[in-house]
Amino acid sequence: MKTPWYIAHADPSEAGAAVEILREVSQWLHDLGKPLWPLDAFDVDAYREAAAAKQLILGYDISGPVAAMLLQQNDDVYWPQAKPGEALYVHKVAVRRAAAGQRWSARLIAWARTEARLHGAQFLRLDTANRRALLSLYQNLGFRIVDAEPQAVGNLSVYRLELRVAARMR
Repeated sequence: MKTPWYIAHADPSEAGAAVEILREVSQWLHDLGKPLWPLDAFDVDAYREAAAAKQLILGYDISGPVAAMLLQQNDDVYWPQAKPGEALYVHKVAVRRAAAGQRWSARLIAWARTEARLHGAQFLRLDTANRRALLSLYQNLGFRIVDAEPQAVGNLSVYRLELRVAARMR
């Protein structure tokens, strides 16, 4: 019997559900006057490819998918000097508004941390907008800010954060 919630690699057929979650969160932030991602930034085909590559992660409750993230083995845009295999990279963490306040972000990060250990990575890394609430969220989950000042990447200003994980015993 499944628990009331679980997290798993998404099937490519679930890419549309992930994109719906991301678009919902993007629209919500836009409506609050705090846009984070462009409203048209999410392409189902790209997320289908991410799912096929085992990079798309979904969180489920009894209603179905309610949380999404990407978990990747490299990030040449935000971490160009990183050594291959030393980290897994978290992107696009999003939770349906109906499931907000249920610790989905913490659950997704804990799941990603376990995956990082299983891959023998030393770190779980992410980048986030220069926003106090986002920085606090990730710091409260154990991440530390890597850069003294936000980094300019294209037209974005981001902080890079990392969480040291214990590598898998060999």
